[in-house]
Amino acid sequence: MEFTEEQLAVIRCMRFRKIDVKHERANLLRTVKELDTIVEGMGDKDDPKTELLRDGLYEVYKSMLRSKQLAEEDRDKYYGFDTYDLFNGMKPYEFLAFILGDNDKIIKGTEEDYDGPKFPPDVIERYEEILGYIYDRLVDIEDLIHQRCDRGGIQAGVKYIALDHERIWRTEEEFEEYRKRK
Repeated sequence: MEFTEEQLAVIRCMRFRKIDVKHERANLLRTVKELDTIVEGMGDKDDPKTELLRDGLYEVYKSMLRSKQLAEEDRDKYYGFDTYDLFNGMKPYEFLAFILGDNDKIIKGTEEDYDGPKFPPDVIERYEEILGYIYDRLVDIEDLIHQRCDRGGIQAGVKYIALDHERIWRTEEEFEEYRKRK
């Protein structure tokens, strides 16, 4: 893996954060209680259909409790990149224009478009290349950042290599030394 200055500028500004995991079934208690009240108000309590409804509600209740427990356990469990919001709420092209100093390349009259400002085809192509490289290697980039933090970080123009089964990132020179020792 090798980076350009532009790619590193974008990587430097990506938003690493706590990821909130939603557990939709965790908040069903009110609905279960309302349904239970309706079942209680139904006619014959010994009717097999009433018993079936009661059993079904009990299963939903157990599922809700388990989901609520998982939601509590997951509260501080996940951190990383939310790929739907890598750029702190900004549109990707708008973000890149800001980071790379390309605001002057925004097509006049599109600055306030609902889906973000528009750019000429050559700028879009460049942005797609930068973002594509980063998106395709996001997990590797995160590994590399952590592994190189005590060695001056990652740098443009330096080739980084890792064996698939090790996932330890080395510069090309470090990798050659490593291979000689093996």
